Amino acid sequence: IRSLRKMKRALEKLSAACERGDAPTADCPILEALEGEMTI
Repeated sequence: IRSLRKMKRALEKLSAACERGDAPTADCPILEALEGEMTI
């Protein structure tokens, strides 16, 4: 449960950083992180 709560807080911070609709997608840390993790 503790790990899930930490993950939730981290995702909330990332989500808040991407909520600005006028910011370029390159400034969204979620998208940047996903690009780095999407190797198959």
